[in-house]
Amino acid sequence: IVVTLLKDGQTIVNRQNTAAPGAPEIVTAPSGATEGLYEVRVAVQNGGATDYAILLNTDLDIPYSVSGILAPNLPHSGVQLPRDVTQFWFFHAEEGDQITIVVDPSGGDPYIDLYEPTGLNVENIDDGFTGETETLEFTATITGLHAVGVGEWEGALISYDLTMTVQ
Repeated sequence: IVVTLLKDGQTIVNRQNTAAPGAPEIVTAPSGATEGLYEVRVAVQNGGATDYAILLNTDLDIPYSVSGILAPNLPHSGVQLPRDVTQFWFFHAEEGDQITIVVDPSGGDPYIDLYEPTGLNVENIDDGFTGETETLEFTATITGLHAVGVGEWEGALISYDLTMTVQ
């Protein structure tokens, strides 16, 4: 995707396209960023339609990272979760899809948060203890791009394997 950021009608990030196809395009705060009205324009290189999400962090004391896209039965292995960070992953779901997300840690106590395309946090799970796998099962109630947040209960550095299945 190609991102342009404007503040009060003035371009401050012009058509940024630095990420590989399918990877998150991350725009960091421009120098001198202040309160005001910002506009984000999103386009795609070939002009086709695509799903996208915007995460805005206005509190740098609550760090997060955008890790990528989840696809059914394509696991992400050995994912490194930095200390005190929540990682966000995105996936497309159709209303009625039965989805299972599994986080299998090498240690630590992970949790999973699920967000609908509206941004509403609709599910979360932290049933396990240190080193135990977390499994979130749900039925999508809305079609669109969903987000999964993965973090560690005490903010510890861990690694984990992440899988998603859809039925």
